[in-house]
Amino acid sequence: MRTTAILIALAACTSGPSKDDTTAVYGQTMNAMWYARIQAVAKLQAPTGTVTLDASGTCPAGGTYAVTGTLDDSNGDNDQTTWNLSFAFAGCADLFGKVDGNLDWTSTASGASFATAVTGSVTYTGSHGTWTCDADMHLLIDATDFAADGTLCGYSLHDDLHLGKP
Repeated sequence: MRTTAILIALAACTSGPSKDDTTAVYGQTMNAMWYARIQAVAKLQAPTGTVTLDASGTCPAGGTYAVTGTLDDSNGDNDQTTWNLSFAFAGCADLFGKVDGNLDWTSTASGASFATAVTGSVTYTGSHGTWTCDADMHLLIDATDFAADGTLCGYSLHDDLHLGKP
């Protein structure tokens, strides 16, 4: 009886992605977000100043994206931009996999640096499996540094996935 209970408990456990698979989740999620952001901005006429984005479309290999939020390019020359965007993905696919889920992305970019935060939950389906992961990622990139903090799929971006400088 005791052995049966232990086996049932073990069978109910699910394992998350490996570190390598989590790196694929990271890459695919960021690719989907960049694609959706670029497509949403491209639908605007002369996007200068603070603009509201509310766009949706089809991803490269099927599925859809929706983007809402704001983009601020107040000086009009793209050297200082901030955005606060929400994404909804439904089977958003390219050649490497697909993404489902909802993410919030805030960023500030200037000619010298880029700071960004991504939070939410995403389900990634790729050649090695399907995983649902929570994201709480923070990146800072400038001329001398690449810092990563936070987690994806329970792994530390810096300590486990080795993003950012050592």
